[in-house]
Amino acid sequence: MVNKKSQIVVIGAGPAGCAAAIQLKRYGLEVILIDRDKIGGLVRNANFVENYLGFPKGISGVEFCYTLEEHLKHLEVETVKDEIVTLDWDKSQDEFIAKSKKNQYNCQYLVIATGTKPRRLNLKGEVELWKNGLLFYEPAKMLEKLFFNKKIAIIGSGDAAFDYAINLANRDNHITIITRTKDYKSLPLLVKRATDNKFITIKPNQVIKEFSAKKEKEEIHPIVKTKSKDEIVSDFILVAVGR
Repeated sequence: MVNKKSQIVVIGAGPAGCAAAIQLKRYGLEVILIDRDKIGGLVRNANFVENYLGFPKGISGVEFCYTLEEHLKHLEVETVKDEIVTLDWDKSQDEFIAKSKKNQYNCQYLVIATGTKPRRLNLKGEVELWKNGLLFYEPAKMLEKLFFNKKIAIIGSGDAAFDYAINLANRDNHITIITRTKDYKSLPLLVKRATDNKFITIKPNQVIKEFSAKKEKEEIHPIVKTKSKDEIVSDFILVAVGR
């Protein structure tokens, strides 16, 4: 196990964690920024960031993450891709100990900026589809696979669901947004953009019952089954029902 020591360790490299690490570095403090994934966190999923000051014309989530990376590099903030699994306090040394499976980080101060996790539906068939790479909770994971011209069912009615739909539709994917009611929780401007997009269809008043799959021409297609006995067949499913 490799042992690293720093004045401050920041866990979580989303916008909040990056901002904390950058400001602490500007104070002349030793900082290590740790995240199990790429710099940017959940904002990487965003199709378009329009509510962050300094970008009046908006910026894509991926591009915004690049600006965070460049800012960290400019100030020479040490970043580490690692997953912390335990946190302890060593009274004898008066310091925190953060451990991953391979490394140990000792620090005087600890900042936790790990954000939130996508909520699961906990329905029959959900885990199986997720394990087989047919169901996702974040579009960034799907975009890494370079999906084009696929049928994707998105479950949810909030900003995330509609923004993700627009993002994936930009690659000529055919999107079906499945919502429980017609009272969408998303911002009206996102609903309008989705409604105006020829690649996006909205199916309201659908209560999900379970998930299943069927095999066609050597390919497995996931199915969303509703309580009204509808079956929505797609190539992939994206669950975006909050955090």
